[in-house]
Amino acid sequence: MSIIADVASIGTAIFSVAFAVWITIQLFKKAD
Repeated sequence: MSIIADVASIGTAIFSVAFAVWITIQLFKKAD
């Protein structure tokens, strides 16, 4: 079960970073 928990944690971290990058890109697009 710990493996599943680790994968979920890593997946959540990657999703958070990807979402932050997406928001930044959207802000830069609006800036233009």
